[in-house]
Amino acid sequence: KVIKSDGTILISWLIQALEAAVNEFDCDVINVSLGTTDDSEALRAAVNAVPDDVIMVAAAGNDGTAIYQYPAA
Repeated sequence: KVIKSDGTILISWLIQALEAAVNEFDCDVINVSLGTTDDSEALRAAVNAVPDDVIMVAAAGNDGTAIYQYPAA
């Protein structure tokens, strides 16, 4: 879980989840069905660290705006 009870996405939890998906659970596919407008260098680094042979799908947003949503952005 990477979302607090108030709906806040914790970037540090998302990064830990991505790292665990790759390093602990050996996932072939990672689906991130959430988005945040917080642009984080640490999150970018975690996404870029996902190996090329792992498929990563991330939500681009569902609020009807053109604001970038991360990690999809």
